[in-house]
Amino acid sequence: MSYNTIYLDAQSTGANFGTCGLFATTSTTATTATLNLNNNNIVNLSNPRGTGKTTAYQRNSTTLTNYGSGSNRNNFYAGGTCVNRLIFFDGTNADSVLADFKTRVSTREANSVSESPNFLSTVGSNANFLHMDPAKPTLLESGGAAVAGITTDFDGNTRNATTPDIGADEFTGTVATACSGQPVAGTITANPNPLCSIGITTICVSGQSTGSDLLINGNHLMLREVHLQIFLVQKTSALQLILW
Repeated sequence: MSYNTIYLDAQSTGANFGTCGLFATTSTTATTATLNLNNNNIVNLSNPRGTGKTTAYQRNSTTLTNYGSGSNRNNFYAGGTCVNRLIFFDGTNADSVLADFKTRVSTREANSVSESPNFLSTVGSNANFLHMDPAKPTLLESGGAAVAGITTDFDGNTRNATTPDIGADEFTGTVATACSGQPVAGTITANPNPLCSIGITTICVSGQSTGSDLLINGNHLMLREVHLQIFLVQKTSALQLILW
C-alpha cells in the first residue's frame, strides 16, 4: 500500500463513536495479508465520543508479524496527542505520540512523521480536493522514498525519482524545518499590587522573547507583550476571579 491519501472528518451522535483511517487484520504468518505501508498520508480528524477513539492506524491485535518490515515514510495524524486521538491502536496499546509508536513497531516507520497537512480543499467536488498547499512548509514534501513501478501521482504528475512526496499528491513545495532558538519566559508584574477586594489590577508580561532569535521555517516568530486583567469581587466566603 503506497502513495495513498486517506482523510476522515466524521461526526456522530453515537454514544461511543470511534473511527480509524486504516484498519489491518493481523496474522501470525508473515506472508498472510502482509501490509507494507510506504509514503501514505493518513489523517483522521473525526470527533470521538464516549469510549470511542479517533485513530490513524489500527490493528485488531498486538501481533505485528504480518506488518511489513519495510513499512516507512508515512504520515499518521489523528488531531493531536490526546488519550482518545491516537496515531496507533491495537486494542491493547494506544500511542498518541509518534516516538512511542515508532518504538512499538521498530524497526518499521523509522522515518515516518505526524503532522496536520495543509490541504487546498477537503471538499470532494473541489478540483483541489486533497491536494497539498505548496505555499505551506511541510514534512510531506520530499519525505517519501521511491517505490518500484510507481512513477506518477493520482493526477498523472511525474513522481520525483529519488525523494517523492508523501501521499497521493506530488507537488512542488517547501520542506518544513525544525524550530530554532531558546525562548525567554519574561517577568510578570501586577499594578496595583497588593490588591484589595472590589479592585482591579493589570498583570503584564515583559522581557519575554520578541521573536528576533526564534525561527520556524526560516521566519521570525512575532511574540507580543501580554496583558491580563483580573477582577476580584468580594463574596461571603471566597474571592471570585473573572479572567479574559
